Amino acid sequence: MLTEYACTRRELSCLIGNLFTEIEPPCERCGAADVLTISGTTYTGSRAVLTVTEHGFTWEGDPAEVEEIRERRCLQWGIRPGTGSKTNLF
Repeated sequence: MLTEYACTRRELSCLIGNLFTEIEPPCERCGAADVLTISGTTYTGSRAVLTVTEHGFTWEGDPAEVEEIRERRCLQWGIRPGTGSKTNLF
């Protein structure tokens, strides 16, 4: 399922590092449009593809994985990913 998300580059950087456990070469997309595409295995063991867009990213995978990461706080900094603000989620 292809889902579109709006976010800052800061939040996207955090999401990428937390969504994927393994990254694989994007060979199947070689020759496609000039876009930044990251594909690999997610923390649930599923395969997904993230494509960076002008205002965020598209996600070809389970949207619940993205939402779960976005709802958590950063364990190192105690903030919601990409917001810079403290949260009381945990």
